Amino acid sequence: MDELEQVIGSEEKETPAQPLGPTGPAEQEKPEVDEVRKKEEHLANVNKAIAEANEELRKLRTAKKTVKLQPLVGEEELPEIDQNDPSAKAWMKHIGDKVGPLQDELDSEKREIRTFALQQFLEDKPSLSKNQDKIKELVGLYERIRTATERTTEGVLLDLQKAYAALNADELIAAARGQRVDKAKAESAFSDIAVSRGASSYQAPKKPNFAAQLTEEDKRQLAKWGISPEEWATDKEKYSE
Repeated sequence: MDELEQVIGSEEKETPAQPLGPTGPAEQEKPEVDEVRKKEEHLANVNKAIAEANEELRKLRTAKKTVKLQPLVGEEELPEIDQNDPSAKAWMKHIGDKVGPLQDELDSEKREIRTFALQQFLEDKPSLSKNQDKIKELVGLYERIRTATERTTEGVLLDLQKAYAALNADELIAAARGQRVDKAKAESAFSDIAVSRGASSYQAPKKPNFAAQLTEEDKRQLAKWGISPEEWATDKEKYSE
């Protein structure tokens, strides 16, 4: 009994652990891990692109505010405000206290809507979201052609799409042409298949075999009249056409 236990014990010790094959759990989890990593990377790029876009817009709009407006032709040029004058300072502070919070709230609302729109817009554009120069170029054109008030996501998306189409006009036109060509080829191939199948599957209607319909009694009656079943069938076909 001791010898048997020793043999069993030695076999258990000598049995090596089976390595995981190519279809083991580690290999099966690898595609899922890679997919999660790609999504996380794309999300990080989108968030970075959104931050860059908002910062670029802030710079562009700040630059617009600092540009001195020139009076129109025929318009009376107003005197400049002496910002060192105590009375002027008091009025500017009064107006700033009233308007500032409202303007900040409005800017925050627009930034929130614009951020959400940018997130949707960049969702299916991974190459754009990780290209800082392209993002700045897109935002610059967006600001120039913008017609929306940025109070709705749909308005921001529409202007972003217009800017993107303008920047990538050649590529989009080529892609549209390619799609039309592919569609035309597919329709042509489908038409050819339909015609081919129709021609190969069409069968002319079979003529009824009148002779086979005759019974023995019919045949004997035709024999009395001196008419063969074939002759009777031929005449029958003539009158049935």
